[in-house]
Amino acid sequence: MRSALAAALLTSIAAAGGQTPQLPALDRGAWGARPVSVGHDGTRWTIAAARTRVTINTSTLAIDVHAGSAQWTTMPSSSRDLFTIEVR
Repeated sequence: MRSALAAALLTSIAAAGGQTPQLPALDRGAWGARPVSVGHDGTRWTIAAARTRVTINTSTLAIDVHAGSAQWTTMPSSSRDLFTIEVR
């Protein structure tokens, strides 16, 4: 069964001239996704939708979230973010 599938796949690739067929890119709305924009400005990445915006500072790893009237901000990363212990 596997050899038949592999042979069919190789035959279809060979028939296409070694090229895999390119499917057209679908618009986000065509498959039900909400529109989102992603941008980069210096040390900040921003992901924004209609009512929500998330900003990530790449130098400090601080995150700001704005969702409607609510806002959350995380502390920047520090050298004390991760503790490890030695287990013997």
